[in-house]
Amino acid sequence: MLHSRSYLHPFPARMAPSIALEEIERFDAGSVVVDPMVGSGTVALTAVAAGHQFYGFDLDPLAALIALVSTSRLNHDRVRRLSKTIVQLARSNSASPVDLPWVNAEDETHKFMEFWFADKQRQALSSIAIELDRLNQDEPSKEVDALKVALSRIIVTKESKASLARDTSHSRPHRVATTSDYDVFKGFEQSVNQILQRHSKLRIIGDATIERGDARKIGSIGDGFCDAIVSSPPYLNAIDYLRGHKLSLVWLGFTIPQIRQLRSMSVGAERATTESAELASRVLDGFGDISNLAPRQKAMITRYAIDLHRISKEAERILRPNGTALYVMGNSCLKSVYVDNASALTNAAELAGLTLLGRSEREIPLGSRYLPTPKDNNALSSRMRKEIVLKFQKVA
Repeated sequence: MLHSRSYLHPFPARMAPSIALEEIERFDAGSVVVDPMVGSGTVALTAVAAGHQFYGFDLDPLAALIALVSTSRLNHDRVRRLSKTIVQLARSNSASPVDLPWVNAEDETHKFMEFWFADKQRQALSSIAIELDRLNQDEPSKEVDALKVALSRIIVTKESKASLARDTSHSRPHRVATTSDYDVFKGFEQSVNQILQRHSKLRIIGDATIERGDARKIGSIGDGFCDAIVSSPPYLNAIDYLRGHKLSLVWLGFTIPQIRQLRSMSVGAERATTESAELASRVLDGFGDISNLAPRQKAMITRYAIDLHRISKEAERILRPNGTALYVMGNSCLKSVYVDNASALTNAAELAGLTLLGRSEREIPLGSRYLPTPKDNNALSSRMRKEIVLKFQKVA
């Protein structure tokens, strides 16, 4: 069973490992398992520990990177050697300004870095980032990817470390200081050691392929490819992962405009669509009574409904006959209006040709819940403290 010390990197609102384990234990040996929204990699870790062939996809570059490193067979000695070399080179270059190639001519990203990072830490991070980039260009490897995760771990944190922000790991960053004494080089070295300690305890038997990809259109997987899907789609109006992750991604080769573009592509955020209004309406029926919401919220729910149907159609396409898809879904609250995401997903999946095998509810432990529950409505608060597990089958 996975626990917090099994994970290599902080990540908000992970899928409960017990749900993934209970489902994956039912699979035949050597099954092909897909999580099209891999997130932190809970399903990935569970699948490879059981010896299955796993494929995971995510639009969030940091999520895909974390899941990739978590399921890779790393050469720990090489990670340590590369880490020492990078720190040695970075320390020698940290006294003078270092221009990152992806930031040099891009003013918005530079200003972002100046706001969220003090001068001393910004210079040290730049020195490490440039050495990582050079190494990645010359010798790309899973070991280099592990060092990227190690760098991210000192930025995406609860308390401020390399950045001036607090609650970055919860995707709620807010600047709490203007200066910092944090030693980036020492913190990076400690982070590398912690990753290797945690990685050494992981059970990697099966093989995993992790890529950046969109659950609505997985181009690298053919029809009828997988035996099972286990995943947790983003809840409507839930967590903006990139809000926190961008503090790390700007040091890993991404600019703020690029990250903004990624956010605009996320589930529920797509602006244009060719789907019919009738189709959206059939999925929308599952959300419940949303008549009191403003047009802006209704438009957001419509986009989300269309995306749920696209996710479901793609699931139906890649599943083999009699293959199963298990989704963990939470419900939402918009302007005190309850939004039944799970029922909408059920409608979307059935429209896509999947058959509902079962639905169960699970109480979310208070310590695991990410979003606050409404305090002025006991009935609504009770519903928001539960998540729903939905299981579908592609009938032959």
